[in-house]
Amino acid sequence: MAAISKNIPIITGTNNLLFQTLSNSNMINLKNCRWVILTLLLFLVSQAGNAQISASQTTGCAPLINVVFSSPPGATNINWDFGDGTGSNLASPIHTYILPGSYTVLYTALISGNPVNYSLPITVYGKPNVYFGATPPLSGCVPLLVNFKDSSSAQGGAAIVQREWAFGDGGTLSGNNPNPSYTYSIGGAFTPTLKVTDANGCDSSYSRSQYINVSVKPNVVLSTNPSPPAACLPPLVVSFSAGLSTSNSTTGSGLTYLWNLGGGNTSTAINPPLNTYTTNGVYPITLTVTDNNNCSATTTTNVVISAPVASFFAVGAVNDTVC
Repeated sequence: MAAISKNIPIITGTNNLLFQTLSNSNMINLKNCRWVILTLLLFLVSQAGNAQISASQTTGCAPLINVVFSSPPGATNINWDFGDGTGSNLASPIHTYILPGSYTVLYTALISGNPVNYSLPITVYGKPNVYFGATPPLSGCVPLLVNFKDSSSAQGGAAIVQREWAFGDGGTLSGNNPNPSYTYSIGGAFTPTLKVTDANGCDSSYSRSQYINVSVKPNVVLSTNPSPPAACLPPLVVSFSAGLSTSNSTTGSGLTYLWNLGGGNTSTAINPPLNTYTTNGVYPITLTVTDNNNCSATTTTNVVISAPVASFFAVGAVNDTVC
């Protein structure tokens, strides 16, 4: 059997292995080069266990901040290409990936005078796009039921796996409900917030400032002159006022007024014009006041004009006196 020249493998870099296997071109029996294969396998195993380049994070959400890269010990002539158009010559550079994407980090250096070339994948996920609304009414009186609707979407085909609602009045809801209903039981201007998290662990939050406005009903006061507005004979002239009515809104004190003065007469003034009632009867009077959150309250009274009726008093009887 022909002699075999045992040449030691020549290492030019972990990823660039050049070895001279056999110098005898007439070798026929490959069993005689088992030691070459064994040497190669041992080398590859040893290289797989050796630290090459590393990063403090290789996956994360954009922006992927302050990724720390590390070189092998003793490296010189270092050059990093971070895959996003930037690089460094430092042994342990720190880099931030602003945009989502898949990046390949390329590293070249000399170790013990031999060139090495390493690569490392970096994956940066985009954050979810978060947005929500609600079905009107978004304002009104307590208790106010609001139906929210999430319109958020994740990037890169990932699913949204968690939704955290904060309704602005201290109420919260965790889980993954995209369309919760919530009842506001106190007055105020409320800023709801939604935080969504996708399957990649990326999250985004969105708040809608003073999106929900809720009031306790206004204090409605109907004043008349004369008081009570009653007479035995027509005509009866009555003045009306809502000037003592007050709002309970936390975002404004203004009120609007709607009067039904009987006989088809209406008014939207705080103090309607004098109203004259010319025939006997009972005239229902209604005042509705509404605040800036469209929260309303109503009160009523009657204008009464009736003919004289005698009244008698008897001990033990139900007694009353009218005109």
